[in-house]
Amino acid sequence: MLHKSLALLCCSVTLCLLPVSSAQDVGDPYCFGNDCPCDNNDPTAGCVNSTGKGALLNGNGTASVSADDLTLCGSQLPKASLCLILISGGKADLPFRDGKLCLSPKGLSRLGKHRNTSNKGNVCFPQLVGSFLDQGRMLNAGETWNFQLWYRDGGGGSPCGSHANTSNALSVTFTP
Repeated sequence: MLHKSLALLCCSVTLCLLPVSSAQDVGDPYCFGNDCPCDNNDPTAGCVNSTGKGALLNGNGTASVSADDLTLCGSQLPKASLCLILISGGKADLPFRDGKLCLSPKGLSRLGKHRNTSNKGNVCFPQLVGSFLDQGRMLNAGETWNFQLWYRDGGGGSPCGSHANTSNALSVTFTP
């Protein structure tokens, strides 16, 4: 209680400095690897791939359109695998290759160019606002977009044999 009183006194007497938030997890993850096409379930990520785990997608930075510091990163992917970011304004839960399509097919597209995973099975897509602009799209504060990784799983041992899989999905509502 004393700490709060001192903070209020400080703010009423001098300029109050508020802590600046650092980069952190952004978005709401959903559509984890339950009810996967060939029982390749991983309830903590996407459906299991040839690594024995599902791919995990997360967002880092902020959801601020003006800051353009949102980076989407995938982990637990096969080494040197081709990856794309899929985007849609809506959600779904449909079987798709060795995984699930968690984005609505209506308005579904890819965002930017593909990237290959590292030898550790990680990949990042930085500056997503800029990627929207590169494709002639305008991203506005208040809009919610859903993201998902689609990737090749050619490492031998693709669980369902399709050699393609998806991560969990991430929903992000953008701010000014």
